[in-house]
Amino acid sequence: MVGGAVAAIQIRPQLHPRVKTQTRLQRNSRKPSTQKYRLQWQDRKGFARLAILAQCPVVPVVGIGGDEIFTVYESPLTEMVYQRFKLPLPLFRGRGPTVVPRPAALTHYVESGLRPPLVRTDDPALPRAIDEYHAAVTARMNQLMQTVLAR
Repeated sequence: MVGGAVAAIQIRPQLHPRVKTQTRLQRNSRKPSTQKYRLQWQDRKGFARLAILAQCPVVPVVGIGGDEIFTVYESPLTEMVYQRFKLPLPLFRGRGPTVVPRPAALTHYVESGLRPPLVRTDDPALPRAIDEYHAAVTARMNQLMQTVLAR
């Protein structure tokens, strides 16, 4: 969905009962392989705010295999280009020394949704509710990820 949280909430009545948000492609494409299968949601609370305001559950989904397709290397050049132009320029390789993707089985695991708390937009407790809901969803995602990886 293009347009951000306000647009998502405005068109909410026209949507299926769940509003889906995704992390930025730019952020994920710059994640080095040394950090594969790790959430990078420390300061990413927009999904929690949107879920609370739209009263839509967040459905934890873990995809395994995607981080095996390419080896992504940490690089000062990648960070410099991203900071200056907001464009990802990852240094990566796939099969052998090429950019041909490695074959990988992609498997997804889906859990039941986490219902957001009922909080009014003018309630002074909203920031705390966002922090708590973000922590609960992040903990659930990390738990699901660890369970899946242990199999």
